[in-house]
Amino acid sequence: VDETEYIKSLISKEIINELLKTTKTKISIIDV
Repeated sequence: VDETEYIKSLISKEIINELLKTTKTKISIIDV
């Protein structure tokens, strides 16, 4: 795997994880 591609995939995974966290937080706030 090309190093830059690997780094890009890592970064996008981090971004997706952050988005999921904020989404879960918003959902739990709405539930309350």
